[in-house]
Formats: sequence, structure tokens, C-alpha cells
Amino acid sequence: INIPNSIAKIFKTNNSGVILDSIIIPTGNFDTLFTVYQLDSLENNKLGLYSIKSNYNTSGIHNIKFSTFYLDTNLNIIYSYDENYNSPLNILNIGGNYKINNKIYHNFYFLQSTYKSELQILDKLGQFTLSKQLPTNSNNYISDIILHPDGKNLILSTISDFIYTDSNLNEYKNDIIQISNFPSSSNVGLMNYNNSSFLTVGCSYTTNSNIADSFCVCRIDTNNNLLKKSCFSAPQNSNPTINSNIGFKCYDKFSNNNIYFGGRNNYDVTLSSPTLFSIANVDNNLNIKWIKYLGGDYSYQIFSFKATSDGGCLIMGKYNIDK
Repeated sequence: INIPNSIAKIFKTNNSGVILDSIIIPTGNFDTLFTVYQLDSLENNKLGLYSIKSNYNTSGIHNIKFSTFYLDTNLNIIYSYDENYNSPLNILNIGGNYKINNKIYHNFYFLQSTYKSELQILDKLGQFTLSKQLPTNSNNYISDIILHPDGKNLILSTISDFIYTDSNLNEYKNDIIQISNFPSSSNVGLMNYNNSSFLTVGCSYTTNSNIADSFCVCRIDTNNNLLKKSCFSAPQNSNPTINSNIGFKCYDKFSNNNIYFGGRNNYDVTLSSPTLFSIANVDNNLNIKWIKYLGGDYSYQIFSFKATSDGGCLIMGKYNIDK
């Protein structure tokens, strides 16, 4: 990130991890490949690589291009295209690549007098369709997107709102989250549950209105009625954080009876301080089955969970800043 003349490389392996082939993705006339944030399988044995190219300066302003590369399964680049953004943006977070009903939604948020999210819609082969900035009525950004329980529309979350849109991101409802009832943090995550409700995860302010002290998951119907809430205290009650968006999700479920959520114990902790990360497993009624606290010997940052078929989960993160 932010390294001039950096490159991106894709590796193809067999199922034992032995490298069979690799390819370097060209950056063109941009001096920094800011991030390569998703590689998807598309139709007809094609791969889609989604990235952002950036010319970067020390003030944090970027002239950027969204870039999509199409490759065959032998890693030959078939073709590519760029979507240009000519106005400099102070990008705060990049990522969020959601495949929903044959459309791909890209999300990044930026600061340009106010916080906003730029969302792009691509078709199932990655061709650019349109882009929109959301939310339209507040200084905020989108942290997660799921398919609405009706199977057609979308639900988007921010730190303070649920936004309901059609599949082309046209808003038709925007409801404020009541902090006393729903999780809140810099990122609020969403998960599908059934045809009448969904799950949201985040951090809750249970004892102090200024400092979150618990990780929470809630089941909510599409009228934003709270059906069930389950929380557990963060270690040391120290302003915890749950990652969502930017390609990272500290929550996942293999089934409604096997849901994981959690995060790091302190949002503001310096990377040189020892931290813990926390994981809870809940059943389909959001009853906590178990809680694990791991770490404490180094500075841990937890980025992503992936629930697995054997009832466990995989965890991805880093420790001591650079490991």
C-alpha cells in the first residue's frame, strides 16, 4: 500500500499448495497499485480481478482508477478496462466486493468535505454499469451490503443507519439505528438469516455512551424491529472493534445454528501494546454456545472469520504489526 512502482502477482496452485504458475498484473502509467482486493470466478471459466490503481501523494490524496482484469484459468489476461476518477480523493478504506443476484457491487469510502461511499455496479462478467454515492442524506459511509430477505432489493449498513435500496442502489427507505438497541461501531456488519429478518453485528455501548464495551449480534426484521440481541463483554471493557467491509469480516456463519462474531478488544490501542481478540459462537436463537479470548502476548489485529463445515472457523489477522 502506497509504495511507488509496486506490483501485484497472482499464483495458481494445486490443492496441496504447490505453485503451478504465476502472473504479474501490470499497473500501466500509475505509480502505485493501491490494492488488489478480490479475485472471482466468473462464467465460462473466466477469472475477474478487481483492483485500484493510484497515484498517491504524502497528503493522502489519490488520483485513482478502478481496474478490472479478465483472465482465463491459465492466467492469460484476456482483456482489461479502467474506470477513471479524475478528482483527487482522500480514500479512507477500499474494498467490499459483493456478488448479489448476478451483479457485483464495489464499495470504497472517502473524505471529500464529507464522508461518502462510492458504490459501483458491474454485471456478472465485470462490465461497469453505473456508480452512485451513498448515503444521500447523511455524512457517512457504507460498511456492509446484503440481499434483502425479499430476494430482490438490498440492505446497506452504516454506523447509524440501515439503508434500503433496489438492485440499482436507488434508496427507498433510510432508518436511524437506535444505539440502545442495535450494535454500533465504526463498521456495522450484516448477515442474511431468513425470509423475514437479518442479522447485524457490531459493538454496543452498554454502560457508557462514549465507549463501547461489548460485542453484539442482533436479529432484526425488515421493519427494524429488534427480535433478539446477544452480547458478550470485550476483555478489559476497552472500546472494542469489529471489522467489516474492506474485504474483511469478523463474522460469518456456516448455518443459522453455527454463527461466529467477535473482534479486537481495543479500537484505539497502539500497535505496540498487547491485545486480545475475542470470538463467540451462537446458535440459531443467538444463544452463546462458547466464547474464546486469544492472544494477549502480542499486539493482535483480527481481520476475518470463515465458518467451516466441521463446526469450527478459520481466523485471519496479524500480530506485532508486521507478522
